Amino acid sequence: MDTIRFVGAIFLFAIVTLAIGRACTGDEQPSQRSSPPDTVVVKVHDEPNPEAVQMMARAIYSESNSMTSFEYIGWVIRNRLQSPNYPSTVAGVILQNYQFSAFNDPGRRQELMSMSYPQTHITEFRRAYRMAEYVLTAPDSMNPLPGVTHFYMEKTLREKYGKDRPAWAKGDPYYSHGQIRFHRNVRPPS
Repeated sequence: MDTIRFVGAIFLFAIVTLAIGRACTGDEQPSQRSSPPDTVVVKVHDEPNPEAVQMMARAIYSESNSMTSFEYIGWVIRNRLQSPNYPSTVAGVILQNYQFSAFNDPGRRQELMSMSYPQTHITEFRRAYRMAEYVLTAPDSMNPLPGVTHFYMEKTLREKYGKDRPAWAKGDPYYSHGQIRFHRNVRPPS
C-alpha cells in the first residue's frame, strides 16, 4: 500500500512540475481559432482570441526593446479598446493611421504581421505574447495606467524627427518609464 502511495505521489509531483514548467517557459501552444485579426472584437476579461493576442504582441514587441515596458504598452492598447473614441478591435487600434509607428512602414508592417506564436522563437516576442494575454484578461484593478491612451519615446523622437515631444503631448506625462512618456486626456486621432 505504501508503494502505491509513493508512486502516486511521484506521478502527481511530475504532473505539477510539468504544468509549472510550461507556465514559466510559455512552451504550451495557445488554442487555435480562425478569424481575421481585423474582425475580432475583444471583450476584456474573456478568454482572449489568439489572433487578437498576436496582434497586441506584435505592437508591444515593435514599440520597445525593453521587456520591462511591455506591460505598460499593452495597457495603452487595452485602454484604447475600452474607449468609445477608438476602434473596438485590437487590429483596429494598432493599425489606425499614424498611431503605432512600426506599422506605418509597409516593410516593417509586413515583417511584424508574419510573426506568430509559437512559430517565432524570438524571446522578446514570446514574452510580448504572454504579456498581451495577461493584459487582455486582467481585471481593471490591475491597470497601472488608467485612462492612458498615448505614449512616446523621447530618444526615438529626437533621433528620427529632431523633436523632444509630439504635438499632442501637452503638460507633464502621467507616468514615465525610462525614455517612454505616457499621457492621458489626449484628443483621439480623427
